Amino acid sequence: MMASFSENLFWEIIEALDRSMTLQHFMIIGSWAEYVYSVALGGGTRPGFRTEDIDILIPNIRKPTSKVTLIDELESIGFTYTEDLFGVSRLTMPEGFKLEFLARNLGSTKMTSITIPSMGITVPTLSSVNLLVKYPLALSVHEKAITVPEPSAYIIQKLLINEKRPPHKKQKDLESIEYLLRHLKTYGYEESRLREIFLGLSRRKQQQVSVAAESLLVELSDVFELA
Repeated sequence: MMASFSENLFWEIIEALDRSMTLQHFMIIGSWAEYVYSVALGGGTRPGFRTEDIDILIPNIRKPTSKVTLIDELESIGFTYTEDLFGVSRLTMPEGFKLEFLARNLGSTKMTSITIPSMGITVPTLSSVNLLVKYPLALSVHEKAITVPEPSAYIIQKLLINEKRPPHKKQKDLESIEYLLRHLKTYGYEESRLREIFLGLSRRKQQQVSVAAESLLVELSDVFELA
């Protein structure tokens, strides 16, 4: 099957990140993590898969320590760099594709963005991605080492944020989870890892996941029963 424009662009971005010596410092999250899982396991993308937003998480804002050519490399493949009214970096293409870098929000800080001098970008900070950072998974795909969240952490994070998502995104998240579970089970994935990560959450977050699972994923409700 011929790769779509968006898939080709994704790999161009990976190559650009590799050339700028930053790929090792990033984690692919969101829908494109699902794509990486599928390619790594030799499967196909979820039916109807299409997203023009590529989300990249920066687990450690202190790395790299020296200046890199990140923006130059991304501009060389067609991205335009601008900043919004709050100074947050924006990388977009005329076709509508958007590359968004994110960082985690630690502690009780109200900081909504942070500047990373070595990369030359200012990125939004979110507390909802903190779980993903704790469970990195490095996959070798097309001779590139790409870091994504562990699938179990990805699934649990989707359930954790479900309550705050708009209706159309709730449905999309459910489709993603169900497809990913089916795909992983084909390769002998064990549900015990879901339970293990679930039990590592705070009691409040366990409650949120349990409620979401009971209403959305009845077949997994026993995995997310409160201890």
